[in-house]
Amino acid sequence: MGLSRDSLEQIQALTGMPAYKHYLGALERLYESNLGALLRGLPHDAYLFQCGVCFALEQIAKLPNDLTIKARDLDARHPPSSPDAAGDPGATVFANTPFWDAYQRLHPRARQYGGAGVPLSGP
Repeated sequence: MGLSRDSLEQIQALTGMPAYKHYLGALERLYESNLGALLRGLPHDAYLFQCGVCFALEQIAKLPNDLTIKARDLDARHPPSSPDAAGDPGATVFANTPFWDAYQRLHPRARQYGGAGVPLSGP
């Protein structure tokens, strides 16, 4: 979503504030009123619209937790201290696959490697 780590930390800090619990309570009451309208019986288009409103409210309520989980997953897969994180983009391409072949075609520097990604000896 283009959030910086600082922005994400601020969102996470926001969820720990007492005012956030009041915000979630208000959001829950808004959800319940929209759900009540949905359950009263509506014409087809109004029903679909109300379903969209309820879904959007659910997503808003889950957003801080979803962002935290996504950041944790990304950090687990690509720790900042790993050599692959800041190195050559070709390091993330698998050798002997169509992806490696395409990478070699697009990046002339990649041709210095043999099929297994090992530098070739010689001139």
